Amino acid sequence: TPGTASPRADAPKAAEDTLAKIKKAGVINWGADPSGGAPFVFTDPKDPDKIIGFEIDIMEKLSAHMGVKNEIVKGQWDTLPANLIAGRSDIVMNGLEINEERKKKVAFSTPYFVYEQQLTVRVEDKGKYKSLADLKGKKVGTLSGAEANNVLKRAGFTEEQIVSHDDSFTPYRNLELGRVDAVLQENVIAAHYAGPEKMPKLFNIPQTFEP
Repeated sequence: TPGTASPRADAPKAAEDTLAKIKKAGVINWGADPSGGAPFVFTDPKDPDKIIGFEIDIMEKLSAHMGVKNEIVKGQWDTLPANLIAGRSDIVMNGLEINEERKKKVAFSTPYFVYEQQLTVRVEDKGKYKSLADLKGKKVGTLSGAEANNVLKRAGFTEEQIVSHDDSFTPYRNLELGRVDAVLQENVIAAHYAGPEKMPKLFNIPQTFEP
């Protein structure tokens, strides 16, 4: 379940300080990674100078409600919390999944999106791989730093079998090319990148499951 993240140290005081800073500056700087981050935040395929996504829409509404402008602070997705802690952004909003490890370092808002994990395989393998159990010993692609990595570790997959990537699209391309045997990502990401109209050689296993 993603939520917006702000510096913790400790949460109530940090939130007050961040809000005061934003109002004084008249701008909220928010961390996100637009490279391969659809449908959350991503570069418009029709205009490489434009960033779109449903989190862009949320941030526009949020900043308008606060009476300030918003500016995106770009960074690699798995480094966004560290950039936040270092003060490079005021908040992070980029499909950042809430988990116990992250809650030790940053404060999360009320969740604004609920997801489940979804496996994607090649169409030719959809009769062979129907669950994580069927993929034991195989290579599974993920996004670096995403909760899918923890799901796979808890299921007994080794570091050699978990193939992490720097963006959400590349795992599906590598699956199509046969470099991995499956991909595990959030169902909304799987629907965007590996839907039948986007990558007909891939198949999203219908049964999703909680992280």
